[in-house]
Amino acid sequence: MKYNSKADEIGRKGEAIAARKMRAQGWKLRDVREDEAYQSKDIDYVAFGEFGIKNVEVKTNAPKYTANVFIELTHTNSLTKEVEDGWFKYCAADLMVFVVGDVAHAVPRRALVDYYKKYTSEIKYTDFSSGYALPVSALKKLPGYMTI
Repeated sequence: MKYNSKADEIGRKGEAIAARKMRAQGWKLRDVREDEAYQSKDIDYVAFGEFGIKNVEVKTNAPKYTANVFIELTHTNSLTKEVEDGWFKYCAADLMVFVVGDVAHAVPRRALVDYYKKYTSEIKYTDFSSGYALPVSALKKLPGYMTI
């Protein structure tokens, strides 16, 4: 579901960067971004490689927020103005790929969930979403982290 065309444009650019980098690593990708069954679980790609099969979600930082990745707990739907669950609450991906600039940071979703349980400082990040800003430096320390 689309909420904001600027956000969609940023997201599509990040997805293209991540897909290019994953393929360069030898990963085979099935693009499921338009498949409603996967959309409802916030999954962009099914990746195949020596690691097995992984459901992958790509998140892209807006250019001015390059020091952190954002763990979205809620957001306000720009069409309905209703507060809805953010991706962190419903995403079913195995692997999260955060594109920051031209770098793709990958981390198992389980590692993010475990980190979140320890993180206590909720912040208001924008006018339409709330959650946690996780410094890229902290992301790099999570179990299973890799740059792709």
